[in-house]
Amino acid sequence: MRITQKSIAEQLGVSTMTVSRVLAGKTGNKVSPELIRKIQTAAKNAGYHENRLAKAMRTGEVPLSALCLHRMNHFGEQSSYWLDLMSNYTEVLFEHQRETLFIPYDSPEELEKRLTALSSAGLISSAAANIMPGKSAEVTAAMQAVRLPYVLLGNPADKTVPYVYVDNDDINAQLLDMLRPSGAKDLIWFSEDMPLPDQTAVQNPDICFQVSSIAGFTRLNRMAKIPESRIFLVTHRQEQLNEYSGFLVRNHTKERCRRAWHLLELQKKNQPVPDEMKIIRITPDDIMRINMKYEI
Repeated sequence: MRITQKSIAEQLGVSTMTVSRVLAGKTGNKVSPELIRKIQTAAKNAGYHENRLAKAMRTGEVPLSALCLHRMNHFGEQSSYWLDLMSNYTEVLFEHQRETLFIPYDSPEELEKRLTALSSAGLISSAAANIMPGKSAEVTAAMQAVRLPYVLLGNPADKTVPYVYVDNDDINAQLLDMLRPSGAKDLIWFSEDMPLPDQTAVQNPDICFQVSSIAGFTRLNRMAKIPESRIFLVTHRQEQLNEYSGFLVRNHTKERCRRAWHLLELQKKNQPVPDEMKIIRITPDDIMRINMKYEI
């Protein structure tokens, strides 16, 4: 038999409204602590679970937030990025009694269509999305068109919109400061899907390279013939650095997701989004040198 608030109320001889208020945590001073304890114990023993869909229909507050991540060509190398965001975002929302609806997308146009369909049906209450490379303005426009609280999980071209971004711009300067005592004068970021660096950079012993994946490391080393001593893997995954020289950077994904939730709540209450909430700064304390086997 399905356990309802009405059946709990009949068991204890109280009104259904009283049970509803207790289980919603909205009793104020109208219900005694002893009765609150009895209702909570009875609900737990009976295996009662709140019908969130019914609650959403009563309150108009949908307990689902969309998490939109664009499909990446190199999923194997980037899968940790997806998994980190998905696991931390769903965990943060669950802390606030919300669930996550995952939406992969290929283009800003697809993103807008899918979000519009879901919001029109009343199935989502907010949305978060990462930014497709080179499509910052288009993704921003797609999110704005849906007219729900939203947050961008990246660094948009338009700094007036709600976004949360881990400040990677400063990390290059901090890494270079750590490498200067060994003779490095410049540090260039390289991704496995970028063109190989020109010969001037390849042949200059004072230039080093930072990569975010083993594939990027391998491509520079084998195809561009850059010595291992000038390539540094920068990652938050300790296991990637077991056989490589590089830097272990603290993973701020959970903090990023917490701030995203906070920004969504501020929008829901029509409150301004403070700029200091948008950027998570990386400090030297967030960076550790690992396996520095070579001198530059």
